[in-house]
Amino acid sequence: MRLTTNWLCLLSISMIAGSSMAAAEKPNIIVIFTDDHGYADLSCVGTEKDVKTPHLDRLAAEGVRFTDGYVTAPQCSPSRAGLLTGRDQNRFGYTTNGEGPLPAEELTIANRLGSAGYVTGMVGKWHLDVARNDKKFIDQHAPGTDSLQERLKQIPAKVKNRYHPHARGFQETFSGNINHYSATYDLKGNRFAELRGVRTTGDRLDRQSDAAVQFIDHHHKKPFFLYLAINAPHGPLEAPKEVVDKYVNMYDEGTDVARKRRYDRLVELGVINPADSRRQRT
Repeated sequence: MRLTTNWLCLLSISMIAGSSMAAAEKPNIIVIFTDDHGYADLSCVGTEKDVKTPHLDRLAAEGVRFTDGYVTAPQCSPSRAGLLTGRDQNRFGYTTNGEGPLPAEELTIANRLGSAGYVTGMVGKWHLDVARNDKKFIDQHAPGTDSLQERLKQIPAKVKNRYHPHARGFQETFSGNINHYSATYDLKGNRFAELRGVRTTGDRLDRQSDAAVQFIDHHHKKPFFLYLAINAPHGPLEAPKEVVDKYVNMYDEGTDVARKRRYDRLVELGVINPADSRRQRT
């Protein structure tokens, strides 16, 4: 995760009021958090002439734009920890990747909003659970001389699941990065009593968008909080074939300009309107 300006465009907190909630005390809240996304890579900034993000430009024009707000760390996990707890992550020793998971005693915004009567949901990249490079945690729960990755496998699932978003205040989750998710529901709307593995096919941004829309559709009559953590334009710099054919293959694959074009297309497809990226393409 780059050290990026924390705009309303980039980390957008949207108050979405339904027809009966125009003056409601509990407006719906959606936090959209993009990954490895530079603040200049939005067309409303005026720096990158090749990137077109009209929906976020509109959000910036009609909402409040924070031009001097910053993430609290240049690394992925600690910046997410700071965002979701509302505390400086250095206070609980989370200064870089590999120092997780998020301590169990730390409350998240989902804990607090759940107590306030909200339905809470999380979709996309979590990166605050037990990771294979969390040496201190692995040493504590699975000491030995094997590799960290091998010892991680020895830690019981019930221990690791304590750090899953479902155990951190999020009542519904669709947590994952590419095509495998730990979820309390599937894209057809089936709800599960316990966490299940859900596999998806196709473009990852579409699937995460579908999961977000499924959550909103299911809970639109209730006050809800959705944390949508799009894991793009973070690598892998994948894009649908028709996009690659049109925008990327005109350059030699592997060159800096080809990588930049692929990155730009991910920004446009995944950040234009993450809640409905597939339909925004047509």
